[in-house]
Amino acid sequence: MNNMKTTTIFKMTVLFLFVLSVVSCKGNKGGLDNQESDTVMVAKDSIPFVLKHLDVDKKKVMAYVTCSEHTVDSLLSIADTAYSKTGSYGLEDLGMDNKEYNKWITKDYKDTISIVIALFDSYASMVNSGMDEANASFVWHEVARLQMKHFYEKTGGKWQEPNSYEKLFRVIDGVMGTYSCGTQADMNMAAWRSVMPVDYRLIEAYKQLVDLCNDKETTKLIHDDYMYTLTTYRAHRDGIDEWYSDLPREQGTMFEWLLRSKLENINLLIKNYKRGKIDNNAVKKNLQEHLCLANKRLVKLTKDFLDRERDDFR
Repeated sequence: MNNMKTTTIFKMTVLFLFVLSVVSCKGNKGGLDNQESDTVMVAKDSIPFVLKHLDVDKKKVMAYVTCSEHTVDSLLSIADTAYSKTGSYGLEDLGMDNKEYNKWITKDYKDTISIVIALFDSYASMVNSGMDEANASFVWHEVARLQMKHFYEKTGGKWQEPNSYEKLFRVIDGVMGTYSCGTQADMNMAAWRSVMPVDYRLIEAYKQLVDLCNDKETTKLIHDDYMYTLTTYRAHRDGIDEWYSDLPREQGTMFEWLLRSKLENINLLIKNYKRGKIDNNAVKKNLQEHLCLANKRLVKLTKDFLDRERDDFR
């Protein structure tokens, strides 16, 4: 029995090392390997580059976070580093090293690939920074919005939300769709990379709810609900005492589904609030109960619920 348990632990360790670039041991939402210093930034292959600034409106960010202004400054510094590296990475830095696939992707999406990789870079750099993850994610949302807006303006396009970012997310869907037809390792990577656009949409919905309720207590409950979603998923994942090659894909797909289920619940709150069917108290109650709209029914998110749903993703 002890030998079997040791083998399981070893396999899980190997799995962890394999997907480290996609998701950390705490379930953080993956990314590129970054090299950075406080002032002089170094891109891939030690090519120096000039630090650029996104010029994020800090007042706008502060309306949606619960952390200090100093923490926001630290996160925006990380964002500037990621922004400055735009264009210095290739698809291989996302774990995509199939030359044939990359040839097709480059032909189909051309210069759009650079912004896709930049989004993954800022996502990984900020949410895995070691700072409060909810605040880091909400700051990242505004950073990502500006990254995409600047890309549109630079390439002669007109930025319109949500249509503009949804067009870029369809590019991500296309790229991941290509790799989801590849090897097991490709499928695992694609499943986890597909999480980021859903996370963006969820935070966008949370921010809309903040604007509607205009209540600091609700903002805090939103952050608590977001973190509860992440920690509950991680408790489910950490409770799996087995390993097989498709497990990372299964876990990534389930995590994406969970965020979608949470997004559907928040969108329903927004819809009902705008129609006058619910008030701030009803919103707070929903958030405190950590509800999801899963399979067209409202359910309380718990580890046991995720344990029961797991078979649907095998």
